[in-house]
This record gives sequence, structure tokens and C-alpha cells, in this order.
Amino acid sequence: YLLMEFAFDEDPEFAEIMVDRILEMKITPVIAHPERYRFMQQNYDIVNHLADIGVLFQVNSSSLAGFCGNEAKELAVAMVSSGIASFIGTDAHSVAHRPNNLLEQIKLFSAPLDFDTCDRLLDKNARTILAGGVFERGRIYPIHRKRFF
Repeated sequence: YLLMEFAFDEDPEFAEIMVDRILEMKITPVIAHPERYRFMQQNYDIVNHLADIGVLFQVNSSSLAGFCGNEAKELAVAMVSSGIASFIGTDAHSVAHRPNNLLEQIKLFSAPLDFDTCDRLLDKNARTILAGGVFERGRIYPIHRKRFF
């Protein structure tokens, strides 16, 4: 497994090339905070395609809580609801700059998660890959961007 991160305004073709290279090495990519990448916000088909080819995703709890904007929140909620998200992370970089406020953020999730989903996305899935186990995603559903005109 390899945790990958892109620039928020990354070229989607470059991202796909990088993912393909990692997959060719028989390594499973885990993309950090996909909901914050503009190219994924604009085209949910990219997320669906990457999920179909075996990419795993870690969404940020801050996005689910609405701290990263509406586009990020909408995509994060869709990914969790559809089973495409494999992990929820905090994006905590330091105690001072970006602390782990997970417990406060969970209270702000617009779509409350049941215990089993929280347990899987916050604990069990990470423990599985850290222990060298085989990750089984389970059933996923394609996501579609909501459009309001």
C-alpha cells in the first residue's frame, strides 16, 4: 500500500499516470483527501474509475464536517455513503497547526454514520493493511455529482 497525495489543482492525466505506475508495481494506491482535488470534484467519473481499478481512498474528517468547502463536503459524503471511501483520516499535521479534532468533527458530519461504518473507516480497515492483511473493500456504488440549476 502507498499513500499518495496530489496538488489540489493537479492535472488528471498526470494523476492517472502516477496511479497506473504504482499499480504496475503491484502496490495498492491509497489516495489522501481525494475530495479536495479539483479534478475529482469536477468529474466524479474519475473517482469511480479509480475505485474500479482498485485504488483506495482516505477522506478527511474535516471535509465531512464541512470545513473544506461545499464541493469537498459533497464529494466526501458521496464517497463514504457509496462505500468508495476506505478510510477517514484527520489530516492532522501537528498539535499546533492542524491538530486531531476528530471527535469534534464527527459531531458535525451532515450524514451521521452508523457505528459499524465508523469502526470500519476509522479503525478496522487501517489495522488490516498495517497488519499486512488483505483489504476487502466490499460492495461499492458509483457516485454522481449533484447538479442544481
